Amino acid sequence: MNMPKRFILQFFFQLLLVSSFIAVLIFIFWVFFGYTLTKLEVNSDLTKADVSSIEGSFSIDKGQITIESDIKKLAKKQDGWIAVLSKDGKLLKTYNTPADFEFTKTDYKLLLSENQSLQQYDYKIWTIREDTKKPLIILFGTENSSKGILETIKKEVNWKKSQLDLSEAVKKNIKNSQGWVQLINVDGSTQDGFMADNQKDHYSVYELLQLTKVENKDSSTYYYEQTGQVLLVGTEKVDYGQIETEMMKAFGSTAFIIFVVSLLLLLAVTIVFGYRFGAPLVTIMNWIGDLGKGVYEDGHYKHSVIMTKKGKLKKKYRIYKELITTLTQLTETLEQNKQARIKASKVRDEWISGLSHDLKTPLASIGGYAEMLQSDQYSWSESEVRTFSATIAEKAQYMKQLLEDLTLTYQLRSDAFPIAKENVEINEQIRRTVIHYVNGPAGQQYQFVFQPYEGSVIAAVDPKWFQRIMENLLENALKYNPPETTVTVSIRKLDQHLLMIMIEDDGVGMDNETLNRLFERYYRGTNTSSSNNGTGLGMAITKKLIELHGGSIKVKSELGKGTYIRILLPLAGE
Repeated sequence: MNMPKRFILQFFFQLLLVSSFIAVLIFIFWVFFGYTLTKLEVNSDLTKADVSSIEGSFSIDKGQITIESDIKKLAKKQDGWIAVLSKDGKLLKTYNTPADFEFTKTDYKLLLSENQSLQQYDYKIWTIREDTKKPLIILFGTENSSKGILETIKKEVNWKKSQLDLSEAVKKNIKNSQGWVQLINVDGSTQDGFMADNQKDHYSVYELLQLTKVENKDSSTYYYEQTGQVLLVGTEKVDYGQIETEMMKAFGSTAFIIFVVSLLLLLAVTIVFGYRFGAPLVTIMNWIGDLGKGVYEDGHYKHSVIMTKKGKLKKKYRIYKELITTLTQLTETLEQNKQARIKASKVRDEWISGLSHDLKTPLASIGGYAEMLQSDQYSWSESEVRTFSATIAEKAQYMKQLLEDLTLTYQLRSDAFPIAKENVEINEQIRRTVIHYVNGPAGQQYQFVFQPYEGSVIAAVDPKWFQRIMENLLENALKYNPPETTVTVSIRKLDQHLLMIMIEDDGVGMDNETLNRLFERYYRGTNTSSSNNGTGLGMAITKKLIELHGGSIKVKSELGKGTYIRILLPLAGE
């Protein structure tokens, strides 16, 4: 069985299992959803409870009425109270009623006839035990949020200044009630407000009257006769009943349609998915297999398999766009790494060959002079012996420097390389280095220009390795340029944080290949036949030392026009 067919069967059984599982979940969710939503509504608003759930919270034993703890907790949580009345309106039992609560038969009759709240309270009425001789009237009341807030804040309004001088406690109460307050002038314009950014700036008399009739808002007004101003208070309500109705209607009407359509599309989707996912995966797996074998050419897959003639992914491969992009990048990276390894190996072999030659030259000189001194066929004068000894010492020093550079190169590859920074006056440090070369034998043939910074310039550097940096750069300027070349060393502050050191010469310059490979460990841009050309490690060492000091180096050069080197280092304390 080939891969596409296996994918077809696999997706069919998987989708069948998932569809069955989803159907069961939908049924469970439907049942749980209704129960949870009802419970949520009751927990948020006790007035949403039906008679059957309320009746279980009240009991009568020997004429004593008991209110169960569950409904007490809900009433207290919603800042409400409960009153139990007889059929004729007599108050029998209360819970959590306000201290100033009073209730008369007249109030009860008014509630029944008009079905509206009295004063600052909203009521909900249930009749339980209707099948008995002594039915009970359950009354649940909550303070009308807007009216309660209105009663609190109307005493704090500065009517003359048209300002709401609300205390912090009142502001906190308004926020907790998700409320807002506006002070409105006689002409309907808003003079002041709190938490009322989403409200209107101007009201007509009709609009103020209509606010109290909006179902999802609780609004109250207070008219101040002396100034004709109106205090408008509102709080937001959530209509859970409407939410439940809409959700249940939408859920019930679409659930059956979704189930039927899912069954009809199951087979078609399975076949499409099998070929859609199977064929691209086979190609991708072959591609990955080639990468495992070391074949990093992705042109075959791009141009003949997965790409259109216009250079875009074919439709069935688009779902794997990210994976194909990653594979393309991986292929290119592996190919680049392969070429880099080949190049590095070649450069390393060239460098080892040159290094071997550089070691053979001084060794040959040392061996030759040693044999001459050892020979008993000649009698050497004292001056000749000194000359031979000087040559041997010079060649030995060169070999020592070569080995030290090689050791230092590999030490610098470790992050544990020791750098002991201290605050150093850079003008003086560089001046001493330049003078050393000016007074040296080689420096007599070159022109040196030193341009220090006007003033003190302090940088945190390791004096030993900073000296090595400057020596490497100045030695290169002398080594690779003819006599009479002018070497200029200047120091500047780039800003308050950076020190800039520039080394310029008007010598022979470098070609682009040498410039681009200047900091490679194994590259030397000149002929290695002469030991005076160095080890090919100096600039790589210099660059790494500068980076360990938190700086950077940049080199510009052109054949026949000289070389410009710029070093940036952080100043002390930065």
